[in-house]
Amino acid sequence: MIAEPLRATRLGDDWRLTGRFGVFANSTPHVEWRDAHRHVLGASPLRRNATPLNALTLAETLSAPAGARVAVLVAGGELASAQLPCTNQWLTCPPRNSLLL
Repeated sequence: MIAEPLRATRLGDDWRLTGRFGVFANSTPHVEWRDAHRHVLGASPLRRNATPLNALTLAETLSAPAGARVAVLVAGGELASAQLPCTNQWLTCPPRNSLLL
């Protein structure tokens, strides 16, 4: 369940991910970094547990692997995804409306 959508903002070499979500089962959330074809490039664990009793509020600054174009929040299943905005003029990114859930 999404209370506030997942958003990605560039902060230097890192990404600031924010959002607020509800889960239906206890889980340990993590962020998966995916390429433009949604292949997993890596994951960043979050140092908290998600429970149905408390909203999962995300306000994290994380490093993404090279080639990452999508951040996906996973907590007992895929909760939300956000396309990483292009901030480098030399970087080729997919169209804004492609490959999002």
